Amino acid sequence: MLALDYEKLSVKSQSEYKTKFKVLYQKYQAVIARIEELEAKDKLQQDQLQFLKELLGSSTMRAVRPELQTSKEGRALVALHHQMLQQHWSEEALESKVFRDIMLTVFIQALETKKLSGTHLPPYPFGMDNCHDNWPKDKATSKLLVHFDWREWQSDSVTNMEGRKKVVGMMKAITTSHSKKVTNMINSIIAGKIEARVRDKFISMAAEYCKHHPASADNDNLGDVKPKVPDCKAMALCVKEKLESCIHKRDSLLCPEDLKNPRYNGALCINTMSDDKDDPDAMPGCLMKYISVAPQFRSDSVNY
Repeated sequence: MLALDYEKLSVKSQSEYKTKFKVLYQKYQAVIARIEELEAKDKLQQDQLQFLKELLGSSTMRAVRPELQTSKEGRALVALHHQMLQQHWSEEALESKVFRDIMLTVFIQALETKKLSGTHLPPYPFGMDNCHDNWPKDKATSKLLVHFDWREWQSDSVTNMEGRKKVVGMMKAITTSHSKKVTNMINSIIAGKIEARVRDKFISMAAEYCKHHPASADNDNLGDVKPKVPDCKAMALCVKEKLESCIHKRDSLLCPEDLKNPRYNGALCINTMSDDKDDPDAMPGCLMKYISVAPQFRSDSVNY
């Protein structure tokens, strides 16, 4: 009887498994079909855009372009072509050497520095704003210089955003002294793209500054320099010396008997920092003088 029940249960389980597997397989097939459909659709769109680009750029289409404006579809076609050309010109201008040189020149002028490397970038004058009389000025024109707060979490602070906005304005103004071709090229850049490129350059400059000024990069107190943390070897040596000092004190006649157990070596190591061997102001006294928290007050989870 038990064997028959087990056999029925086994057959039922296999049937349910096959049903679930079939459903999952059908869903899998549907997903694969959808992916192939989307890939085909995307390829079709790319082919259509390429065809439109070639078509609208041909001499035949340029000749009939006035007629295209008479229909809704024709106007949409011309607008699409214009949008594609604008995008192409904008990207071409952003990647050009002329644009890069103008941006670097303006940054150097705005910061009044020789180079844009981490060692040459000027620090932010903490404790004042650009309305202060001592704010750095251009020696030749007495105009206020741009200064950035290079700390990572201040990338989009009001100060840095205003500084980048001034850089963008200087870039647009300086193009007027270049040829008409350069001016047209800069003017062809889509709105917001110059700002984005200037921000990217600022981020890379900030990273370079912080790499060469780690104390300023880690600081969150308006320019106060944090003490340099000793390396692991120095810290290990210090702890070793304190441990030896602690063991030495345990041998003292002044040390209570219950603290002479070696298990307290590590427990008392950090608490003997005012050891008379390295503390010129230490006062004579028993070992408990140098223990901030007696071992018996430690948590039960670490007591022996």
